[in-house]
Amino acid sequence: MSAPSPAGVVAAVAPPTVADVRRELRRVVDPCSLAIGSPVDIEALGLVEDIAVDGATVRVSLVLTDTSCVFWQGIRRHVADVLLGLPGVECADVSLCPDVLWTPDRRREPEPVR
Repeated sequence: MSAPSPAGVVAAVAPPTVADVRRELRRVVDPCSLAIGSPVDIEALGLVEDIAVDGATVRVSLVLTDTSCVFWQGIRRHVADVLLGLPGVECADVSLCPDVLWTPDRRREPEPVR
């Protein structure tokens, strides 16, 4: 992705780092946690299995807390929308990691808000 500079010259936008992606994924709240009144983002809940950045393409693999999760498509769209909002991202591939089961020990302490 490119951004115009003040002189009209097109400057390349660097792709995000894995840390940038991880930080943005903290904006995606797990719908089940929201429904029970205790919102937790997908990163803190441990739903993010893998992140890969390949130029302007970001790939994220997720693990669900329940293999029959009815919110999967909504989560997938929300994650893709958040990723596509990052400078330098032109393609967001969000997939399910079906061979990994979520367990409570995957939870991470949320980062303090700055």
